[in-house]
Amino acid sequence: MAAGDLTPHLAWRGAWDDAAGAVDALLGRRLHGKAVLDVA
Repeated sequence: MAAGDLTPHLAWRGAWDDAAGAVDALLGRRLHGKAVLDVA
């Protein structure tokens, strides 16, 4: 991935606190790709 050979196709990225919004969007089929939660 660092070399640019792979593309992850992220549709959504947000904080762990926004997990409910990501799940809602995935279940509602509003995201076309992966949802990534930032855990800090």
